[in-house]
Amino acid sequence: MRILTDTDASLTEQYTALLVRRRDADVHAGGVRRIAEVAFQVNEKTENIGARRLHTVMERLLETISFEAADKAARR
Repeated sequence: MRILTDTDASLTEQYTALLVRRRDADVHAGGVRRIAEVAFQVNEKTENIGARRLHTVMERLLETISFEAADKAARR
């Protein structure tokens, strides 16, 4: 969880910045904890690539939202 929240330019900050313009966004602690749990579980079941797994989980989680964000921004 600390990697997702405590580092400079953490993944949660990066994705928030990519998805939200001119709005406040908040990544809830429960969501961050669940992302960390999923990354841990995947690392346990497959090759353990450590914290790099967090990026993959975040990418998959936000894939559809990221794809649709461009369309929504164009409609404004």
